Amino acid sequence: PLHKIKVDEQYYIGFFLIGAYQEILGDMHNLFGDTNAVHITFNKKTNYKIDTVISGDATWESLKYVQYDSQEILKRVRNNLEKDVSLQKVSIEESSHFLELLDKTLQSYTYLGE
Repeated sequence: PLHKIKVDEQYYIGFFLIGAYQEILGDMHNLFGDTNAVHITFNKKTNYKIDTVISGDATWESLKYVQYDSQEILKRVRNNLEKDVSLQKVSIEESSHFLELLDKTLQSYTYLGE
């Protein structure tokens, strides 16, 4: 139960991603890793201040947790693409584009992003 609301005062109730829900999101069983987090303090003068921004895990970090090396993955894919280019299965441009996309994905945040 909440305390009685005073008519002449603003009343705020905050609900945040904390506790079990936040911990489950960051649990490695789903390979998404830790979520981004922000520590905020509130005061009367400026309303709020962002104290700390903590970045969540990148894809390569989640893969490393289960003993996969992102550089080794890139190397193997690159080798296979080079073979496919020589066999004319893919173009050099397609191969290059795919490697750039894979590298960007491995460096990116595991949750939805840009």
